Amino acid sequence: MDKADHLDTVIAHVEPMLDVLLAHGQTAAEFAARCQALEAYLAANPLGPDLAEGMDEDRRNRLGRVVDKLNKLTLRARDRADIPAGLQKFIAEQQD
Repeated sequence: MDKADHLDTVIAHVEPMLDVLLAHGQTAAEFAARCQALEAYLAANPLGPDLAEGMDEDRRNRLGRVVDKLNKLTLRARDRADIPAGLQKFIAEQQD
């Protein structure tokens, strides 16, 4: 599989995972499990440092949107981690 096809495959898999992670209404356990699944997928499917070489504009834009979503996810995960455990439990119980 060439680099462009690999990138397309990874993006097609990662975009819906990020959309689910960025949606509200999931418990802390669900959020953590989905983050771990995303991390495992990305670790198993590295894109490599030379990814940008020869990338067309459409792929560059799609990758940019994925990076933006990953940044939002990072901020959300950090914010959730800053919530005290007791409050997280209360919020999770209210969501169930």
